[in-house]
Amino acid sequence: MRLGIQLLDTSTALNRIHKIDQLKFGQGETIDLFFQLMDLDQNIRYMPATGATVFVEVARLPEAFGTILNQREIKDFSVRRYADAAFSEDRSVWKLSLVVSETSKMMSSNIRVTVTEGSKISIALLSQAIQVFRSEV
Repeated sequence: MRLGIQLLDTSTALNRIHKIDQLKFGQGETIDLFFQLMDLDQNIRYMPATGATVFVEVARLPEAFGTILNQREIKDFSVRRYADAAFSEDRSVWKLSLVVSETSKMMSSNIRVTVTEGSKISIALLSQAIQVFRSEV
């Protein structure tokens, strides 16, 4: 299975999922980043096994992940932490809450998601997933 991620609108609810191409917000805003795990081989949502972890890394541009998805050390992350399942009824949808201290220094970014299910590790990359607008002072 090839893992993919689809960004979802910040107003996402269990029975109201809206797909988006890019998350846009202003520096210094508190925002929830919703995404859905996808099985790209079958073009369907992917629900990892119970107990799986979903680790999210947000890298500022122009610092990019490149094409090597299993690369271990990438510098200049804005955010690196585990996401939470957004809904217990649908483990394909995950959420990462970004706080003011993170978004105030954030720039347009890529997202890399690593799903670990026991010894199975799957990685997905979404380039130019986040567009951040500078706050006017």
